[in-house]
Amino acid sequence: MNETLELDDQDDVEDLNNDDPNALPDHTRTKWIILGSLVGLAAIMPIVENLVPLIWKGVVVILHSILNQALAYTWVYFDSVEFGDPIGFGMRVLVILFGPFVIPFYLFHSRGAKYGMRAIGKMLIVFFAMTGAYAAVNLWIKGESIF
Repeated sequence: MNETLELDDQDDVEDLNNDDPNALPDHTRTKWIILGSLVGLAAIMPIVENLVPLIWKGVVVILHSILNQALAYTWVYFDSVEFGDPIGFGMRVLVILFGPFVIPFYLFHSRGAKYGMRAIGKMLIVFFAMTGAYAAVNLWIKGESIF
């Protein structure tokens, strides 16, 4: 028994080729790279803070905050483009200034109640991964036991 795929019209061919001009771009890989960068940045910060003189620690903390906010904004931007709902100027400013507090509102708004809550849960996992990476490396540098 030999079954073959028969294409009756041009729409079937377009579906197979995924050449839909109205399809939203898939930025999933980019968003994962950004999330990994956030966790990686949190992991290297104790090392950087330990290497710089005390007088520069404030500058390092400010630069760390700026990098975190820039990465958070970039993630929100790619997510909004992927979902086909670009964020406005006001939301951009709020994400840059108050990222961790505004992103849950963005997730709830862009995905609705059910999927927004799931996305907020995933955001908390990333937050705990960042916090855990920072704490683990910091303890390792100080020579203390993690457990």
